[in-house]
Amino acid sequence: MTDQTTNLPAKAQATSTAVSCKVDRDLSVLRQMPERLNDLQLIEVEAIAKAPVPASAMTDDHHLQDCLAEMDANLQRRAVNEENKVRRRIKAQRRELLALPREQMTFIKIEAIRRFTFFPTIAELLELGKEWKNPHGGAQRLARTMVMHERMRRQREAAKRLKFEEVPQKDIDAWPEWLCEGLVAERLLREREGGGFEQDRRHLDDYLAFLETQGGEND
Repeated sequence: MTDQTTNLPAKAQATSTAVSCKVDRDLSVLRQMPERLNDLQLIEVEAIAKAPVPASAMTDDHHLQDCLAEMDANLQRRAVNEENKVRRRIKAQRRELLALPREQMTFIKIEAIRRFTFFPTIAELLELGKEWKNPHGGAQRLARTMVMHERMRRQREAAKRLKFEEVPQKDIDAWPEWLCEGLVAERLLREREGGGFEQDRRHLDDYLAFLETQGGEND
């Protein structure tokens, strides 16, 4: 990952470095995975997908003032005549913007200078912030995509078996709940009264009847 720790205060730099290392480790694990995942690999990828996005270093007073000063230097200010209004505006800026990650505040500053002529309102700044994508969430996004693709492949394979062959109950019992629920929705499995799932034979019986018809025509 690109080093974004330059010129950060020591505490923020340590946080940013630790977060970057964690993201790099997770991405390295994911990129070494094969195209098809076995059960243990799928569990490992699912764990990364479900993990919270590592926390970024937060905006501090110094960083906020730097960002606001740069915006002030590049954007026109609408006239504010009353001193109380100025104080309220500064207080509101600090309250709202200090709650943001440093990288998000930097993104807001860059986009505000690029898009606006006049200094944006706090609402406009926060709206810009919604467009920011946390770079530390890259591992989770990749993991979620990998899990989705693997689950789709497994469901297609299981559906094919259930449509065209009698699947042993022990195989169905070994399938994870998410897979069984998807196959129930396809009307290829059904819930058993005592719990668990069993093959819904409607598709299979139709297929077997079709094969018998084909066989009779060839006789």
